[in-house]
Amino acid sequence: MSPSDIFVSYTKSDLAWAERFEGELAQRGLNVWRDKTRITAGDQWRPTLSAELRQSKCLLVLWSTAAKQSQWVDHEVALFAASTPFPGSKSVRSEQRMIFVLLDTENQPYNHLQQIADFKDANVYALGANQVDAQHPNLWPNVVNQVYNAVTDSMYFTPVPLLILATTYERLASLDVDESPQFADLAPSLGKFLADVDIAREQLLNQYGGTNAEWKPFAGSETIMTILNREREILNASATQIPFRWVPLSDKFWSSPDPDDVEAEINKMLANPSVIVIDPISLYDGRVFNRFRSLNRCFASEKVTIVVLSPFAMSKVVRAYRDQLKKLSLEFYTEFYEPGIRLRPNARWHISFGDDLYLKRSILTTLRTGFDRRQIRASHPYLSIT
Repeated sequence: MSPSDIFVSYTKSDLAWAERFEGELAQRGLNVWRDKTRITAGDQWRPTLSAELRQSKCLLVLWSTAAKQSQWVDHEVALFAASTPFPGSKSVRSEQRMIFVLLDTENQPYNHLQQIADFKDANVYALGANQVDAQHPNLWPNVVNQVYNAVTDSMYFTPVPLLILATTYERLASLDVDESPQFADLAPSLGKFLADVDIAREQLLNQYGGTNAEWKPFAGSETIMTILNREREILNASATQIPFRWVPLSDKFWSSPDPDDVEAEINKMLANPSVIVIDPISLYDGRVFNRFRSLNRCFASEKVTIVVLSPFAMSKVVRAYRDQLKKLSLEFYTEFYEPGIRLRPNARWHISFGDDLYLKRSILTTLRTGFDRRQIRASHPYLSIT
């Protein structure tokens, strides 16, 4: 019997919540075990559940008023706790974790363990597991991601440092849009820019939340973390992809006045393949701009991937053009739309969706790859590529 990454403990009345957690976590590549029969006859639960619980790396407990009264949940928690080594143990099972998701009530007896209270705090239990999204579209992704990170923290998933350079609603709302930014010699004030693109300030503010991870690009309703997690799921599902997990930089990057703390966070990105996502509008926030300027070493590292995402929606014309190209791509430049691990050599495709901005870059990429500058200069003293 292969060990499960996570065992879901729940009571019957919370079946819909358990089913959704099972589906969401399985989509992220985890091996999830959930008792689909809720064994009811005598002691028949003991052989099956005890074996699964001893094998499982983590126990996810869906804690509700009903679960609090359930002997099944109580049995599963007790069995898992009995198989978990004491703190400091050198057992190979030391990575075992018990994670409580609070649905509608506090959990005082186990408050020394990891608890996720987002559902309880948002008071959404009465809505039902599948009705939460209508009022809180990012709540489920945030909770599932917390569970996922807790499960994979000590597992075989490769950590990928992640930095989201974006501001918050509060900070953006406090800006004087007519004031010259720190980069005044390079760009106009935010107010003038918004007037140029015919975007109302309130419309822009709707795309920001309480943290940088709640920024919503493309004028959409999904946060950047929801988008990044979905892409991670797709990539991790590939047989040729090494499973990875996002590791956001700590709050020290943003809040610490000590430059050494900021440098320590930057060094995490330089030590591993990492990703920086930039919201260009957020550079009008002085704090974001100053942190942006501290990333010079990242901009010179081949380990760092930098992604600049549009805060605005793509026009209907551009979207139709892109979709038409995708339909007609056949096998020739499918990799442009569905990038993956290359199993055979392919031409490099650069497709413009607006103007010739990328033409020069595309050509120079080919020239820099195909020619060695030193060899050219040695054999052709009058030829110089710069």
